[in-house]
Amino acid sequence: MRKNHIIVFTFLIELCLAICSCRQKVNIPSTKITTLSHESFEVHDSLKVYNDSISFEYFVTDRWPQNQLLGFQLPILNLSVIDTLGNIRQEISRAGLKEQQFRAQFIDAKWFNGRMYVLAQGNYFSLSIYDKDLKFIKKIHLSDIMGDNYAPVKTCSFAILKGSNGNIRVFVSSGDKRYNFYTSKYYKKAYGLMTFELDSQDQIVNTSNELRLRDFQTIENALSTNRRNWNTPNVMFACNDTLLYVKPVFDNNIYVYNNTTFNLLKIFTLPIPANSESNYTLPFDLELKYNSDTQAQVKIQYTNIKYVDFKYSKGSLYLMFILPVPLKSLPKNPNDVGSLKLNSTIYKINLADKRIKSYTFNSKYNPYSFYLKEPYLLLGSDSELTDSPYLYSIKLN
Repeated sequence: MRKNHIIVFTFLIELCLAICSCRQKVNIPSTKITTLSHESFEVHDSLKVYNDSISFEYFVTDRWPQNQLLGFQLPILNLSVIDTLGNIRQEISRAGLKEQQFRAQFIDAKWFNGRMYVLAQGNYFSLSIYDKDLKFIKKIHLSDIMGDNYAPVKTCSFAILKGSNGNIRVFVSSGDKRYNFYTSKYYKKAYGLMTFELDSQDQIVNTSNELRLRDFQTIENALSTNRRNWNTPNVMFACNDTLLYVKPVFDNNIYVYNNTTFNLLKIFTLPIPANSESNYTLPFDLELKYNSDTQAQVKIQYTNIKYVDFKYSKGSLYLMFILPVPLKSLPKNPNDVGSLKLNSTIYKINLADKRIKSYTFNSKYNPYSFYLKEPYLLLGSDSELTDSPYLYSIKLN
Protein backbone atom coordinates (compact mmCIF):
# COMPACT_ATOMS: atom_id res chain seq x y z
CA MET A 1 0.00 0.00 0.00
CA ARG A 2 2.81 2.39 0.88
CA LYS A 3 4.43 1.75 -2.50
CA ASN A 4 1.15 2.59 -4.25
CA HIS A 5 0.97 5.85 -2.30
CA ILE A 6 4.47 6.74 -3.48
CA ILE A 7 3.55 5.94 -7.10
CA VAL A 8 0.38 8.06 -6.92
CA PHE A 9 2.26 10.93 -5.24
CA THR A 10 4.98 10.84 -7.88
CA PHE A 11 2.37 10.80 -10.63
CA LEU A 12 0.65 13.86 -9.15
CA ILE A 13 3.93 15.77 -8.99
CA GLU A 14 4.68 14.95 -12.62
CA LEU A 15 1.15 15.92 -13.62
CA CYS A 16 1.45 19.29 -11.86
CA LEU A 17 4.78 19.97 -13.53
CA ALA A 18 3.32 19.08 -16.90
CA ILE A 19 0.37 21.42 -16.35
CA CYS A 20 2.66 24.28 -15.33
CA SER A 21 4.87 23.67 -18.34
CA CYS A 22 1.88 23.68 -20.68
CA ARG A 23 0.91 27.15 -19.50
CA GLN A 24 3.63 28.64 -21.70
CA LYS A 25 3.72 25.94 -24.37
CA VAL A 26 0.25 26.62 -25.77
CA ASN A 27 0.60 26.92 -29.52
CA ILE A 28 -0.70 30.39 -30.32
CA PRO A 29 -0.06 31.55 -33.89
CA SER A 30 1.28 35.06 -34.32
CA THR A 31 -0.67 37.78 -36.10
CA LYS A 32 1.36 40.00 -38.41
CA ILE A 33 0.67 43.71 -38.20
CA THR A 34 0.98 45.07 -41.72
CA THR A 35 -0.75 48.46 -41.53
CA LEU A 36 2.02 50.99 -40.98
CA SER A 37 2.21 54.66 -41.88
CA HIS A 38 5.19 56.99 -41.66
CA GLU A 39 4.21 60.14 -39.83
CA SER A 40 5.78 63.46 -38.93
CA PHE A 41 6.23 65.15 -35.56
CA GLU A 42 6.56 68.68 -34.25
CA VAL A 43 8.90 69.95 -31.56
CA HIS A 44 6.50 71.72 -29.23
CA ASP A 45 9.17 73.09 -26.92
CA SER A 46 12.91 72.88 -26.38
CA LEU A 47 13.94 73.03 -22.75
CA LYS A 48 17.51 73.78 -21.70
CA VAL A 49 17.52 71.78 -18.49
CA TYR A 50 20.99 72.73 -17.36
CA ASN A 51 22.22 74.78 -14.41
CA ASP A 52 25.75 75.48 -13.18
CA SER A 53 27.19 72.39 -14.87
CA ILE A 54 24.79 70.11 -12.98
CA SER A 55 24.02 67.05 -15.05
CA PHE A 56 20.57 65.49 -14.69
CA GLU A 57 18.66 62.58 -16.05
CA TYR A 58 14.91 63.06 -16.22
CA PHE A 59 12.10 60.79 -15.20
CA VAL A 60 8.60 62.14 -15.57
CA THR A 61 5.45 60.88 -13.85
CA ASP A 62 1.84 62.05 -14.02
CA ARG A 63 2.22 63.78 -10.65
CA TRP A 64 4.40 66.61 -11.94
CA PRO A 65 2.98 69.78 -13.50
CA GLN A 66 4.07 70.64 -17.02
CA ASN A 67 7.01 72.77 -15.91
CA GLN A 68 8.48 70.35 -13.34
CA LEU A 69 10.45 67.14 -13.65
CA LEU A 70 11.85 64.46 -11.40
CA GLY A 71 15.60 64.86 -11.82
CA PHE A 72 18.43 62.54 -10.86
CA GLN A 73 21.73 64.37 -10.54
CA LEU A 74 24.83 62.62 -11.88
CA PRO A 75 27.35 61.56 -10.77
CA ILE A 76 26.52 62.36 -7.12
CA LEU A 77 23.12 60.56 -7.30
CA ASN A 78 20.88 63.20 -5.71
CA LEU A 79 17.15 62.99 -6.46
CA SER A 80 15.15 66.24 -6.69
CA VAL A 81 12.12 67.93 -8.15
CA ILE A 82 13.47 70.46 -10.65
CA ASP A 83 11.97 72.99 -13.01
CA THR A 84 12.70 73.17 -16.70
CA LEU A 85 15.54 75.63 -16.12
CA GLY A 86 17.40 73.14 -13.98
CA ASN A 87 16.57 74.85 -10.68
CA ILE A 88 15.98 72.53 -7.72
CA ARG A 89 12.48 73.00 -6.27
CA GLN A 90 12.51 70.19 -3.71
CA GLU A 91 15.28 67.86 -2.62
CA ILE A 92 14.10 64.28 -2.14
CA SER A 93 17.29 62.33 -1.51
CA ARG A 94 20.97 63.20 -1.46
CA ALA A 95 24.30 61.48 -0.99
CA GLY A 96 25.26 61.03 2.65
CA LEU A 97 21.76 60.40 4.01
CA LYS A 98 22.62 56.78 4.83
CA GLU A 99 19.54 54.66 4.17
CA GLN A 100 17.88 57.23 1.93
CA GLN A 101 20.77 57.78 -0.48
CA PHE A 102 20.99 56.08 -3.84
CA ARG A 103 24.00 54.01 -4.77
CA ALA A 104 22.97 53.05 -8.28
CA GLN A 105 21.69 54.60 -11.48
CA PHE A 106 18.12 55.81 -11.17
CA ILE A 107 15.74 53.89 -13.38
CA ASP A 108 12.09 54.76 -12.93
CA ALA A 109 9.44 56.14 -10.58
CA LYS A 110 5.77 55.24 -10.25
CA TRP A 111 2.95 56.84 -8.28
CA PHE A 112 0.45 54.44 -6.73
CA ASN A 113 -2.17 55.10 -4.03
CA GLY A 114 -0.57 58.38 -2.98
CA ARG A 115 2.98 57.04 -2.77
CA MET A 116 6.01 57.26 -5.02
CA TYR A 117 8.01 54.09 -5.66
CA VAL A 118 11.52 54.58 -7.03
CA LEU A 119 13.37 51.69 -8.64
CA ALA A 120 17.17 51.93 -8.78
CA GLN A 121 19.49 49.57 -10.62
CA GLY A 122 22.99 48.19 -10.20
CA ASN A 123 24.90 46.34 -7.51
CA TYR A 124 22.57 48.03 -4.99
CA PHE A 125 19.29 47.26 -6.74
CA SER A 126 16.55 48.72 -4.56
CA LEU A 127 12.98 49.99 -4.28
CA SER A 128 12.53 53.22 -2.29
CA ILE A 129 9.12 54.34 -1.03
CA TYR A 130 8.03 57.96 -0.40
CA ASP A 131 4.77 59.45 0.87
CA LYS A 132 2.60 61.99 -1.00
CA ASP A 133 4.84 64.83 0.24
CA LEU A 134 7.96 62.97 -0.97
CA LYS A 135 9.10 62.14 2.55
CA PHE A 136 11.15 58.94 2.77
CA ILE A 137 9.38 55.88 4.20
CA LYS A 138 11.49 52.83 3.46
CA LYS A 139 14.07 51.27 1.17
CA ILE A 140 13.86 47.60 0.16
CA HIS A 141 17.21 46.11 -0.86
CA LEU A 142 16.07 43.83 -3.66
CA SER A 143 19.52 42.39 -4.31
CA ASP A 144 19.60 40.99 -0.76
CA ILE A 145 16.12 39.48 -0.89
CA MET A 146 15.51 38.06 -4.34
CA GLY A 147 18.08 35.27 -4.41
CA ASP A 148 20.52 34.07 -7.04
CA ASN A 149 17.94 33.52 -9.76
CA TYR A 150 17.17 37.23 -9.82
CA ALA A 151 19.41 39.87 -11.35
CA PRO A 152 18.76 43.45 -12.44
CA VAL A 153 19.06 44.12 -16.15
CA LYS A 154 20.08 47.25 -18.02
CA THR A 155 16.96 47.78 -20.12
CA CYS A 156 14.59 47.45 -17.20
CA SER A 157 10.80 47.74 -17.11
CA PHE A 158 8.91 48.44 -13.90
CA ALA A 159 5.20 48.38 -13.05
CA ILE A 160 2.97 48.56 -9.98
CA LEU A 161 -0.51 47.04 -9.99
CA LYS A 162 -3.30 46.50 -7.49
CA GLY A 163 -3.06 43.16 -5.68
CA SER A 164 -5.38 41.24 -3.39
CA ASN A 165 -6.12 41.97 0.29
CA GLY A 166 -4.80 45.50 0.02
CA ASN A 167 -1.41 44.38 -1.29
CA ILE A 168 0.33 45.91 -4.28
CA ARG A 169 2.00 43.89 -7.03
CA VAL A 170 5.44 44.90 -8.31
CA PHE A 171 6.81 43.74 -11.67
CA VAL A 172 10.47 44.23 -12.67
CA SER A 173 12.54 42.92 -15.55
CA SER A 174 14.87 40.23 -14.34
CA GLY A 175 17.77 37.98 -15.23
CA ASP A 176 19.80 35.24 -13.54
CA LYS A 177 23.14 35.96 -11.91
CA ARG A 178 24.06 32.28 -11.62
CA TYR A 179 25.04 32.13 -15.30
CA ASN A 180 26.72 34.43 -17.81
CA PHE A 181 24.16 35.83 -20.25
CA TYR A 182 26.07 34.64 -23.34
CA THR A 183 25.88 30.96 -22.32
CA SER A 184 23.26 28.52 -23.52
CA LYS A 185 22.66 27.50 -19.89
CA TYR A 186 21.47 31.03 -19.13
CA TYR A 187 18.71 30.78 -21.73
CA LYS A 188 17.71 27.35 -20.50
CA LYS A 189 17.43 28.44 -16.85
CA ALA A 190 16.68 32.17 -16.67
CA TYR A 191 13.36 34.01 -16.45
CA GLY A 192 12.63 37.47 -17.83
CA LEU A 193 10.29 38.79 -15.13
CA MET A 194 10.29 38.89 -11.35
CA THR A 195 7.05 39.67 -9.49
CA PHE A 196 6.37 40.18 -5.81
CA GLU A 197 3.73 41.72 -3.58
CA LEU A 198 4.11 44.29 -0.85
CA ASP A 199 1.72 43.97 2.07
CA SER A 200 0.36 46.84 4.19
CA GLN A 201 3.62 46.87 6.18
CA ASP A 202 5.71 47.09 2.98
CA GLN A 203 7.02 43.57 3.49
CA ILE A 204 7.69 41.40 0.43
CA VAL A 205 5.36 38.42 0.01
CA ASN A 206 4.48 36.03 -2.83
CA THR A 207 7.66 36.29 -4.91
CA SER A 208 7.64 34.52 -8.27
CA ASN A 209 9.62 34.18 -11.50
CA GLU A 210 7.70 34.43 -14.77
CA LEU A 211 8.40 34.37 -18.52
CA ARG A 212 10.95 31.59 -18.75
CA LEU A 213 13.24 32.52 -21.65
CA ARG A 214 13.34 29.14 -23.32
CA ASP A 215 9.53 29.18 -23.57
CA PHE A 216 9.90 31.80 -26.30
CA GLN A 217 10.10 30.04 -29.65
CA THR A 218 12.80 32.45 -30.79
CA ILE A 219 15.05 31.26 -27.97
CA GLU A 220 14.34 27.59 -28.69
CA ASN A 221 15.19 28.12 -32.36
CA ALA A 222 18.40 29.95 -31.47
CA LEU A 223 19.47 27.22 -29.06
CA SER A 224 18.83 24.53 -31.67
CA THR A 225 20.99 26.33 -34.27
CA ASN A 226 23.50 27.71 -31.76
CA ARG A 227 23.21 31.22 -33.21
CA ARG A 228 21.86 34.45 -31.70
CA ASN A 229 21.47 37.92 -33.23
CA TRP A 230 21.14 39.90 -30.00
CA ASN A 231 23.60 41.01 -27.35
CA THR A 232 21.70 40.79 -24.05
CA PRO A 233 18.45 38.86 -23.47
CA ASN A 234 16.40 41.56 -21.77
CA VAL A 235 12.60 41.43 -21.63
CA MET A 236 10.74 44.74 -21.59
CA PHE A 237 7.07 44.99 -20.69
CA ALA A 238 4.16 47.37 -20.22
CA CYS A 239 0.89 46.84 -18.33
CA ASN A 240 -2.68 47.94 -18.12
CA ASP A 241 -5.15 46.75 -15.47
CA THR A 242 -5.54 43.22 -16.87
CA LEU A 243 -2.91 42.61 -19.54
CA LEU A 244 0.87 42.33 -19.66
CA TYR A 245 2.45 43.35 -22.97
CA VAL A 246 5.90 41.84 -23.35
CA LYS A 247 8.57 43.02 -25.81
CA PRO A 248 11.75 40.95 -25.75
CA VAL A 249 14.84 42.45 -27.33
CA PHE A 250 15.55 39.20 -29.16
CA ASP A 251 12.70 39.13 -31.69
CA ASN A 252 10.15 41.33 -33.47
CA ASN A 253 7.11 40.09 -31.57
CA ILE A 254 4.88 41.54 -28.87
CA TYR A 255 3.45 38.90 -26.52
CA VAL A 256 0.19 39.54 -24.67
CA TYR A 257 -0.40 37.78 -21.32
CA ASN A 258 -3.01 37.85 -18.61
CA ASN A 259 -1.15 39.79 -15.92
CA THR A 260 -2.49 37.60 -13.10
CA THR A 261 -2.25 34.05 -14.46
CA PHE A 262 0.51 34.83 -17.00
CA ASN A 263 -1.30 32.76 -19.62
CA LEU A 264 -0.20 33.70 -23.12
CA LEU A 265 -3.16 35.15 -25.04
CA LYS A 266 -1.84 36.66 -28.29
CA ILE A 267 1.32 37.23 -30.30
CA PHE A 268 1.77 40.17 -32.66
CA THR A 269 4.63 40.28 -35.17
CA LEU A 270 5.79 43.79 -36.00
CA PRO A 271 6.97 45.00 -39.39
CA ILE A 272 10.59 46.09 -39.42
CA PRO A 273 12.06 48.94 -41.46
CA ALA A 274 13.65 48.15 -44.80
CA ASN A 275 17.25 46.94 -44.66
CA SER A 276 16.93 46.24 -40.93
CA GLU A 277 17.08 42.45 -41.00
CA SER A 278 19.27 40.98 -38.27
CA ASN A 279 22.06 39.38 -40.26
CA TYR A 280 24.98 39.33 -37.83
CA THR A 281 24.94 36.41 -35.40
CA LEU A 282 27.13 34.84 -32.73
CA PRO A 283 27.13 31.38 -31.16
CA PHE A 284 26.22 30.78 -27.55
CA ASP A 285 28.97 30.07 -25.00
CA LEU A 286 31.36 32.46 -26.74
CA GLU A 287 32.79 34.85 -24.19
CA LEU A 288 33.71 38.14 -25.82
CA LYS A 289 36.80 39.72 -24.36
CA TYR A 290 37.32 43.44 -24.84
CA ASN A 291 40.79 43.28 -26.35
CA SER A 292 40.43 40.33 -28.70
CA ASP A 293 36.74 40.37 -29.61
CA THR A 294 35.79 44.04 -29.56
CA GLN A 295 34.81 44.05 -33.23
CA ALA A 296 32.36 41.22 -32.61
CA GLN A 297 30.88 43.16 -29.69
CA VAL A 298 30.41 46.23 -31.85
CA LYS A 299 28.81 44.27 -34.69
CA ILE A 300 26.30 42.41 -32.52
CA GLN A 301 25.28 45.68 -30.83
CA TYR A 302 25.06 48.01 -33.81
CA THR A 303 24.27 46.05 -36.99
CA ASN A 304 20.94 44.68 -35.70
CA ILE A 305 17.80 46.45 -34.49
CA LYS A 306 18.19 47.41 -30.83
CA TYR A 307 14.96 47.69 -28.83
CA VAL A 308 15.51 50.09 -25.95
CA ASP A 309 12.16 51.19 -24.47
CA PHE A 310 8.53 50.09 -24.33
CA LYS A 311 5.58 51.93 -22.78
CA TYR A 312 1.78 51.81 -22.56
CA SER A 313 -0.54 54.80 -22.43
CA LYS A 314 -4.25 55.27 -23.15
CA GLY A 315 -4.79 52.30 -25.44
CA SER A 316 -1.50 52.52 -27.33
CA LEU A 317 1.93 50.94 -27.04
CA TYR A 318 5.07 52.97 -27.71
CA LEU A 319 8.16 51.07 -28.84
CA MET A 320 11.51 52.84 -29.18
CA PHE A 321 14.32 51.17 -31.13
CA ILE A 322 17.66 52.11 -32.65
CA LEU A 323 18.04 51.45 -36.35
CA PRO A 324 20.91 49.21 -37.50
CA VAL A 325 24.18 50.71 -38.64
CA PRO A 326 25.46 49.33 -41.97
CA LEU A 327 28.47 47.11 -41.46
CA LYS A 328 30.59 49.28 -43.75
CA SER A 329 29.81 52.33 -41.59
CA LEU A 330 31.20 50.87 -38.37
CA PRO A 331 34.49 52.44 -37.29
CA LYS A 332 37.59 50.32 -37.69
CA ASN A 333 38.70 51.43 -34.26
CA PRO A 334 36.08 50.17 -31.75
CA ASN A 335 36.97 53.04 -29.41
CA ASP A 336 35.33 55.38 -31.91
CA VAL A 337 31.81 53.94 -31.58
CA GLY A 338 30.87 56.95 -29.47
CA SER A 339 31.01 59.04 -32.64
CA LEU A 340 28.40 56.89 -34.41
CA LYS A 341 25.30 58.83 -35.39
CA LEU A 342 22.44 56.59 -34.36
CA ASN A 343 18.97 57.10 -35.81
CA SER A 344 15.97 55.79 -33.94
CA THR A 345 12.29 55.05 -34.52
CA ILE A 346 9.19 55.08 -32.35
CA TYR A 347 6.27 52.84 -33.23
CA LYS A 348 2.95 54.02 -31.81
CA ILE A 349 0.74 50.92 -31.91
CA ASN A 350 -3.00 51.46 -31.59
CA LEU A 351 -4.29 48.37 -29.78
CA ALA A 352 -7.87 48.86 -30.97
CA ASP A 353 -7.25 48.71 -34.73
CA LYS A 354 -3.65 47.32 -34.74
CA ARG A 355 -2.38 50.20 -36.83
CA ILE A 356 1.17 51.47 -36.41
CA LYS A 357 2.34 55.04 -36.81
CA SER A 358 6.10 55.24 -37.31
CA TYR A 359 8.23 58.25 -36.35
CA THR A 360 11.94 58.44 -37.19
CA PHE A 361 14.38 60.60 -35.23
CA ASN A 362 17.90 61.55 -36.23
CA SER A 363 20.97 61.40 -34.02
CA LYS A 364 20.12 64.74 -32.41
CA TYR A 365 17.74 62.86 -30.12
CA ASN A 366 18.72 60.38 -27.42
CA PRO A 367 16.64 57.16 -27.67
CA TYR A 368 17.60 56.22 -24.11
CA SER A 369 15.94 59.38 -22.78
CA PHE A 370 12.29 58.78 -23.74
CA TYR A 371 9.31 59.66 -21.54
CA LEU A 372 5.57 60.06 -22.02
CA LYS A 373 3.89 63.21 -20.76
CA GLU A 374 0.45 63.30 -22.40
CA PRO A 375 -0.31 64.81 -24.83
CA TYR A 376 3.41 64.97 -25.62
CA LEU A 377 6.40 62.72 -25.45
CA LEU A 378 9.76 63.92 -24.19
CA LEU A 379 13.11 63.11 -25.76
CA GLY A 380 16.48 64.16 -24.44
CA SER A 381 19.35 65.37 -26.58
CA ASP A 382 22.36 63.26 -27.42
CA SER A 383 25.07 64.31 -24.98
CA GLU A 384 27.76 63.55 -27.58
CA LEU A 385 26.38 66.24 -29.91
CA THR A 386 25.74 69.13 -27.52
CA ASP A 387 27.50 70.77 -24.59
CA SER A 388 24.22 71.63 -22.87
CA PRO A 389 21.49 69.00 -22.37
CA TYR A 390 18.07 69.72 -23.79
CA LEU A 391 14.74 68.06 -23.28
CA TYR A 392 12.43 68.24 -26.27
CA SER A 393 8.66 68.23 -25.90
CA ILE A 394 7.33 66.55 -29.05
CA LYS A 395 3.84 66.28 -30.49
CA LEU A 396 3.27 63.26 -32.71
CA ASN A 397 1.08 63.94 -35.76
